[in-house]
Amino acid sequence: MKTGTLQLGNASLHLGYPQIVPGNLRGFAREITEFHVPEEFRGKGEGTELLKDVCEQADQNKILLVLIADTQKLAMYYERFGFFAIQKEPMLMVRPPKSAEMVMH
Repeated sequence: MKTGTLQLGNASLHLGYPQIVPGNLRGFAREITEFHVPEEFRGKGEGTELLKDVCEQADQNKILLVLIADTQKLAMYYERFGFFAIQKEPMLMVRPPKSAEMVMH
């Protein structure tokens, strides 16, 4: 799964290797940062479609997604895509790939 800045219409996000994951596991995880939709374009579905596409790619490649939700409202938004919180402060959320059987030790 490629890293870098992804864009769909006016929505964009950065996908990179998470520093919080041990080095030997980084190939199996990506961190979403800088997810942004300009205010005047919010509510039109571009951000949702972009995040949905990233989640589908992660499922196909058996990649764990990681992100930090800045607000409870954002956390609730990310939950719609299968993310769940594993840490409260800051709100660290993960989304395991749906197609993979993951064993966490």
